[in-house]
Amino acid sequence: MAEDELEDFVSMIARARVSNEVESALNNMSSSFKREDDFCKAAEEGRVDDVQRYLSEGFSPNSSSDFDYTHISALERAVMTQQDAVVGMLFEARADPMLNKFVGAFTTMAAALGGAEALEFVPGFPGPGEDGTEAKPVPGFPGLFLCLEDSYDEIDDWSHPDEDVSYQRTRRCLKRYRGRDNWERFRRGYEMRCVAMFWLGIAMMTSHAEDGPGRARDRVAFIEELS
Repeated sequence: MAEDELEDFVSMIARARVSNEVESALNNMSSSFKREDDFCKAAEEGRVDDVQRYLSEGFSPNSSSDFDYTHISALERAVMTQQDAVVGMLFEARADPMLNKFVGAFTTMAAALGGAEALEFVPGFPGPGEDGTEAKPVPGFPGLFLCLEDSYDEIDDWSHPDEDVSYQRTRRCLKRYRGRDNWERFRRGYEMRCVAMFWLGIAMMTSHAEDGPGRARDRVAFIEELS
């Protein structure tokens, strides 16, 4: 492409304007991303009133953001900064720890823009695979406890964890909601088992009715075994 043609092309792009509908959609998307960033910042900083306001407005407790170049959920951010009150609020709003986003390494601005800086993964996270696959988050409460342990190393390297009040409160909070989550999983599994056993019983009774195929097969097998 000649230089004058390139200038004409750039000039045409500069003069082009999107429709009002597209511009409105883009503005709404940008506003939604900003609100999600603000929500995650509030969770990270322990601003309980702001978090409660966002939740009351219908904001998802599973929101996540990469405003600091690292994709982390609001729940993980609250755990990392030991905001036990916010952690409890998010769990009460039905935050799902299976949707963890943190892969175990913080991305700097230089790495995000250039990609040249090697990521340093914190202990406990698997990191990238040997075959070059991307690092994945640790789902569930194990991932949250790893976030908490990493946060302790970042926040206070001098005192023992048993002496750190915010650390202990956050840990007890995670244990409490982990127990609730385990009971809920057990209850759902038990209910599903009851339903499955009910329909299995119906199928067995139908199959082994007086003229059912199951009874006929059992009779043949019984005669063959005794003959």
